[in-house]
Amino acid sequence: MIYLTYNDSPSGVYYSQVTDTCNYFQNSLKHPISLVAIISLRNFFENRKKIKSQYPNSIVLPMFPKQRNWKWNIITLFFVSLFCNSKGVIARGPFACSFALKLKKWGLVKKVCFDARGAYTAELNEYTVVEDEGIKNSIEQLEKEVLFDADFRLAVSSALVDYWKKKFGYVSTSYVIIPCTLNSNIQVSLRDELSISKTKEALGIKSNEILLVYSGSVAAWQSFEVMDVFLYNLFVAKPNVKILFLSPFLPSEFMSAKGFPKNVIQQWVLPNEVEAFLSVCDYGLILREFSITNKVASPIKFAEYLLSGLPVIISENIGDFSDFVMRENSGIVLNEQSMISESLQKNTLSRRQKMNALATTYLSKGSYNKEYNRLIEAILT
Repeated sequence: MIYLTYNDSPSGVYYSQVTDTCNYFQNSLKHPISLVAIISLRNFFENRKKIKSQYPNSIVLPMFPKQRNWKWNIITLFFVSLFCNSKGVIARGPFACSFALKLKKWGLVKKVCFDARGAYTAELNEYTVVEDEGIKNSIEQLEKEVLFDADFRLAVSSALVDYWKKKFGYVSTSYVIIPCTLNSNIQVSLRDELSISKTKEALGIKSNEILLVYSGSVAAWQSFEVMDVFLYNLFVAKPNVKILFLSPFLPSEFMSAKGFPKNVIQQWVLPNEVEAFLSVCDYGLILREFSITNKVASPIKFAEYLLSGLPVIISENIGDFSDFVMRENSGIVLNEQSMISESLQKNTLSRRQKMNALATTYLSKGSYNKEYNRLIEAILT
């Protein structure tokens, strides 16, 4: 079996969703799998080394330059597939899936699974994911083709399947839903109150103050304007709330930081240090604008917040996770009726334990063995 990715550079997301998944197939599910990664020429050898260090059974190939030339990469894949002798391919995204379906047409593989991480037509048109207008204009047809021509599909949310049904008239049941899950080797030890208090004190957080946290990038779909308005109004209503931004920087126009500089703490830490900061906070933030991209999403940060013991303040209609928060009482879903300033409270050890248990139960890879095995059976039989 092959896991095929195209134009995905190694990152925390890539490790969680690709190389860690391959390790899980290989070591836990006992199904050998080869990773074939086509990556940019930019920093090629450095990124190739990173991918192979995460998953040694990898073939890392340079992609043809420029986005509009993406179809030419099938030439490289043709020769690679001659030596892989694989029955099935799990292809991440529509471009990789298009390559895999071409290999199937040529008789080089038997079955293909479309690993869909989002609503691609919406994403390319709602946000500046690619600059090439030709790709933007053709993505809808490509997404439809791979969706219908694949033998099986993996969706990250039921909201994504609903998008397929509404946008493309999809009716098949040949799919599984597996959200973005935690890394298999992640270890979190919940800290005691004394340790938490000491770290908060070092950050300048007083004993009566509530600490929110946002951990992640400042990419467009992260909707910093939505977060900014929310925080500004919250600081006005509840001055004892502070926010820790674990981000490389804050947008220069961030009015919450300008209006309430003492309430905003920005720090950029190494990946292996993130959990230590998350574990002392009271709530994790996932606030996003309404868009199709966000409506079908499965943010891995949600699972990481819960694992660290944090209830989550989340916008309405974020994939399946907004409903999860309401169903499991694991945070606050933000809407027009939310009286959030009244409901915020300091985290407790018992609540941290509950959030951690929810993450382990519902968002670990082992929670989806049934779905992974169904996928394997679908493309190898």
